[in-house]
Amino acid sequence: MKKDYTYVIIQFILIICFFLLFNYRTGETPFEIQVVCGVMVFVGVGLVIIPILQINKFISVLPTPVKGSKLVTTGAFKYIRHPIYAGIILGGVGLAFMFNNFIQLIIIFILYLLFELKSEYEEQQLLKKFPEYLAYKKHTGKFFPIMK
Repeated sequence: MKKDYTYVIIQFILIICFFLLFNYRTGETPFEIQVVCGVMVFVGVGLVIIPILQINKFISVLPTPVKGSKLVTTGAFKYIRHPIYAGIILGGVGLAFMFNNFIQLIIIFILYLLFELKSEYEEQQLLKKFPEYLAYKKHTGKFFPIMK
């Protein structure tokens, strides 16, 4: 359980740092790139909100599954095992490029590395609770859909 809280505390510190640096710009971003980045942010927000609604009352910031939860493999989870993490990464990259903020991009990269570690730990916990998770894992991408 200590590992759960460590991951979450680091995650929140990185997200807070990301938003505290919101006004730090290193230059202007061309309009076309801003549009593409806006789409990335929009899709990223969707990838955060939709899975939260799917998991419903069993949502937790901790990587260990909530008691009584069920394995969700439909909706966004049909294509991506960790759509919320993917949404945060995609939206964060979009915002960093939209506002031409190199420091935010570094923070998102560090957050991505944290999500790699956190998701590995989370998947170990999910395998303990849901033996069928192994088969599910083989057919879905971690943060992005598997291209077939």
